Amino acid sequence: FDRSERDSYIKVVLDEYEKIIGSIRVLLSVTLPFSMLERWTQKAELQVEAGLIDEAFETMEDAEDALLGGGHDEEYVRVGKKIVEVIDWDTAGIKYKKFDALVTRLVESLEHLGETAEVDSLIQRYAGSMATRTARYINYCDLRAYICWLRGEFSAAVEWASEGTTLKE
Repeated sequence: FDRSERDSYIKVVLDEYEKIIGSIRVLLSVTLPFSMLERWTQKAELQVEAGLIDEAFETMEDAEDALLGGGHDEEYVRVGKKIVEVIDWDTAGIKYKKFDALVTRLVESLEHLGETAEVDSLIQRYAGSMATRTARYINYCDLRAYICWLRGEFSAAVEWASEGTTLKE
């Protein structure tokens, strides 16, 4: 079915997810069982399907600490990738307030999972989404330094961290 035909049904289901999440939101932590945590990722997936990308970013941010802290990196990555696959990277940094944070956590999680080729691809796309050296570029430097450090490329990590620090100053 076309999106316009699906949207009304998706929104009904999203309303139900909001009710469920609303009742368990106070329990949201790393100790929440995955069967309950996945309500957030299911909601984010539905939001992506309905074209509610800002809301999907928000939902993922809400559950980020619980998912990653609870060892559910694969689930975070799975849904995070769905979000970044449907957006226009050239305007994402301006259009979506939570874009940089999600990309940062997505890249870090992928690196922790050993997905270096995917990490390199995402970092390259992220760099390409920046026209100038703004605060977003400082975040990029920080991310590059972290990834290099994890890979044992300590000289490169120091170079990226120094560049970010210099720009920040």
